[in-house]
Amino acid sequence: LMANGLGQTVWYNFSIYYYLHFQYNGFFLFGILGLFYQLLERKNIVFKKNTALTIGRWLAIACVPAYFLSTLFASPGWFFNVLGALAAVLQLLVLWLFGRELKQLSPALKAAFKPVTYLVLKVAFAGLILKSFLQLFSAHPETALLAYELRPVVIAYLHLVLLGVITFFLLGWYVEMRYVDESAAQRALWTLFAGFLGSEICLVIMPWWRQVVGNDFPPPAVMIFSLSLLLVLGTLLFYQSSQLKKADKNQSFP
Repeated sequence: LMANGLGQTVWYNFSIYYYLHFQYNGFFLFGILGLFYQLLERKNIVFKKNTALTIGRWLAIACVPAYFLSTLFASPGWFFNVLGALAAVLQLLVLWLFGRELKQLSPALKAAFKPVTYLVLKVAFAGLILKSFLQLFSAHPETALLAYELRPVVIAYLHLVLLGVITFFLLGWYVEMRYVDESAAQRALWTLFAGFLGSEICLVIMPWWRQVVGNDFPPPAVMIFSLSLLLVLGTLLFYQSSQLKKADKNQSFP
C-alpha cells in the first residue's frame, strides 16, 4: 500500500480528520460552552451547575469515539460504524439535556441578553443540533462513503460547524461583552449570516448544481466566490464596529 501511495493517502486523511475532529468537537466546542456559562454567571442567571458539569463530562466522553465517524470512509468494519453511531446518539442526548436547560432559562436569557445576542445564540444552537444529526446519519456506511466522495458536502459540514456554530457564538459573545458597537455589529452579523447561509446552500447542492438550478444560473464556483465576498464584508464591518466602540470609550474617558 505504501509503495503505490494509497497507504500514504489514507494515513493523510486519518491525520487531517483527527486534527479537525478534536479541534471543533473538542477544543472549540468546550471553549464556547465555557464562555456561555461564564456569560450566565456575569448576568447573575442561576443555572444548575451539576447539570452543566454533566453536560461537559458526557460530551467529553462522546468526543473520543465520535472520531471514528471521520474514519468510516475507509470502511474499517461494522464495529466502528456502531461505535460512531452510539457516540452520535450520546451527543444528541446531551444536547437534549442542554436544550431542556436552555428552555427553562429562556425567560432569563431574553431579559438579560441583547436581542441580537439572543438571536445569534439560537442560530448557533440550531447549527449544533443539525451538526449532531448529520453525524448520526454519517454512521451509515453508504452515507459515510457518499459524503467522502462528495467533497463539497464535507466542506459544507465543516462550514456549518466552524462558521455557523463556533464563529457566530463568538461574535455574539463579543456583542454581549460590549467589545463592539451594537448597531454596527448587528449590520455586520446580518451580512455574515447572508453570506454563510447562501454559501452553505451552494456547497450542499454543488454536486447536483445543474439538476437543481438549471443551465442558466452562474456556475457554483462563481456563486460561492460572490457569497464569500459577503463574508469578507461582514468581517470588515464587524471589525469596524469594534473600532467604533474603542472611539466611544476614548471620547468618554479622555
